[in-house]
Amino acid sequence: MTDAGEGSGRFWPWVLAALAVAVAVRLAYVAGSTVPSEPGFLVTFDPIYYHRQARAVADGLGFVAPYRADGAPSADHPPLLVVVLALASKLGLSSFGAHRVVTALIGATVVPLVALLGRRLAGPRAGIVAAALAAVAPVLWANDGQLMPEPLYAVAVAGALLLAHRIWDGAGPRRVAEAAALGAVVALAGLTRGEGLALLGFTVVPVALWAPSLDGWRPRAALVVVATVACGVVLAPWLAYNAGRFEERVLLSASADSAFAGANCDLTYAGSQVGGWSSECFAEHSNQTLEESVFSARIRADAEDHVRQNLGALPEVGAARVGRLWGVFRPSDGVELDVLQNRPRPVSWAGLATLALLVPLAAAGAVRLRRAGRPVVLLLALPVMVTLVAVAFYGNPRFRVPADLALVVLAAAAVEGWWARARR
Repeated sequence: MTDAGEGSGRFWPWVLAALAVAVAVRLAYVAGSTVPSEPGFLVTFDPIYYHRQARAVADGLGFVAPYRADGAPSADHPPLLVVVLALASKLGLSSFGAHRVVTALIGATVVPLVALLGRRLAGPRAGIVAAALAAVAPVLWANDGQLMPEPLYAVAVAGALLLAHRIWDGAGPRRVAEAAALGAVVALAGLTRGEGLALLGFTVVPVALWAPSLDGWRPRAALVVVATVACGVVLAPWLAYNAGRFEERVLLSASADSAFAGANCDLTYAGSQVGGWSSECFAEHSNQTLEESVFSARIRADAEDHVRQNLGALPEVGAARVGRLWGVFRPSDGVELDVLQNRPRPVSWAGLATLALLVPLAAAGAVRLRRAGRPVVLLLALPVMVTLVAVAFYGNPRFRVPADLALVVLAAAAVEGWWARARR
């Protein structure tokens, strides 16, 4: 491994340079791509939803359905991105374009986080390489200008990884505070994308089981308890808010129901859309007339019935979902889906090419870190996590963001190792 002090004096200047490149790349992407901001495309199109609900929150109307005129309550998506955009609106950044810029800048802040993580695992030079990769890798910046939750989610995941590795390496009284911070960050990830709560199982649990800094079962159990309680405390206000405003039960959001329903019907169990998602799966129901929680309950029930009646198809469908997630099953379909979601076709193909490069580099980096006695389980857990999410719902490259972050850090470790050997 690299000497801990080697390159440390140049670490932050290089990381700040990478951050500047990340900002420039993401702002150029915002300027060079178009995302529709008005109905006529889809009024329930996610970027329009986030933008309009944020404006409503900023105006004091609360979390209402932006696609209805009756002020009906809505939790169609988790709230954190809406809150952030509402705060930006309060500061005068209230236009659709300004909100795109805000999400792009949020996405750029992942650069110093992965730099710190790379430095902790493999030395300063690996941190610099990780920052450079995060700045320019299309698998990350392609999400950042779309006014979607992935940039904020990526920041939360990177923060959780950094805290988990600090606990893994550390000891002493700070561990309790860091465990609470880790639980809180996991909650923030869940308040951005619901599956972020799975990080409890894929960061906290591995640390509790295998971290050498924890001696005995009591501190290991305490870590899980503290992190879980902190996570619950952060989630509690939103859960309580939702408890009294819907006819049916809504926890984090209703998006899990629409994701599940759109992935479980005849259209997505065979043919060209197998393993994917389609709103046509629940076209017979309308969220324009039904109360949101009632709509979600009905489409979820239909999807559950379809699953029960087609259990034999699940292995094939699950394999197709995983293939779509990782771009190895009908990759051109994924590109065309991106185009429909207003991502330029060359950007999607560049993302697939970058993924094909990162995967073998990350494998080499994992081997190198393992041989050096550094923990790799937390990074390798994230590809497993996103794969299981895809199996449970459907295959969408956007769901791969946590794994993409892990691949960047592992690839940086490989590059740093080769560089060190070349210098010797």
